[in-house]
Amino acid sequence: MLRHRLEAWARETSQLAAHLRWLEPIALRGLAACAETIIPPNDLGAPDISTTKVVDRARHWWRILPPESRGLMLLLYSAMELGGPFLGRRFGRLSKLPIADRLALFQSWRESEVPFFNFIADGVKSPVVMMYLSHPDALRWLGVTTCEHPVKARASLPARARLATTEPS
Repeated sequence: MLRHRLEAWARETSQLAAHLRWLEPIALRGLAACAETIIPPNDLGAPDISTTKVVDRARHWWRILPPESRGLMLLLYSAMELGGPFLGRRFGRLSKLPIADRLALFQSWRESEVPFFNFIADGVKSPVVMMYLSHPDALRWLGVTTCEHPVKARASLPARARLATTEPS
């Protein structure tokens, strides 16, 4: 009985992901807009999103995710692309807004006292940062080569990498 329910659930989530596949190009534009805002080009020498191929790697990552997680990612970033500006009383697609306007929008969500906006801002930022920091160039810039044991490795990180792992005051 339980096995049949699990199989039915797996079929339904696979069908949902197949139905949402058309959202992938929209979601990738939304992810790219979010990534440009969260990880802007800089003069510090840190790799940017084009060097770390955040969008290409996200596309690959989404395709290997379980169907329900893939659907959530597609819906999240599609909603950001199509509806994100409306949450900040702006019109148009997120990718068409100037980076300064996107940054102001994200900062207002992070500073909002409404938990929904904090949740959206963190939900958008986390996968982008994960894609960025999992690239060897970003890790190399931070001075990280391998991580055998997370607790011991953090103590041996260079100062620049320790700063990146602490909360701002």
